[in-house]
Amino acid sequence: MTPCSIWVRRILDLGLLFLYLMVGIIKKRVAIVAREKVGFGVTVQVNIQSADHSPQAVDAFIEAVCAMPEVLEFQRVAGDADFSLRVVTVDVRHYEQVYQRLTALMPLRRVSSYFELQQLKSETALPLGLAPGAAGRPEPVG
Repeated sequence: MTPCSIWVRRILDLGLLFLYLMVGIIKKRVAIVAREKVGFGVTVQVNIQSADHSPQAVDAFIEAVCAMPEVLEFQRVAGDADFSLRVVTVDVRHYEQVYQRLTALMPLRRVSSYFELQQLKSETALPLGLAPGAAGRPEPVG
């Protein structure tokens, strides 16, 4: 068992789940579904560089992207891109439709799509053993 699963088991045993949900420590309980078994054969990492950084355009873009069911993760990032998305689709044709919807939302300078060939690691459990105050936590370097 991972440190996270041990922690979750302990709070379940102590009856603390409701409290932890209320204060936001636990956001939600989910089942991890094998996407390929339910027909989502394509995963794409999409990096977007905006051509319009006005607050109104950015807010409208964020709201529209958050409403897209194919978008599993969506971050505002620093660096060469302004936004990073993880998108799942049935096939490449479906991704092309998602791409067309994305590019119609606001003026974009660049959209880079990276198709997943093989998933090498995917974790949802936080490494709680490395959290501040955790026993056995490595000392900071420097």
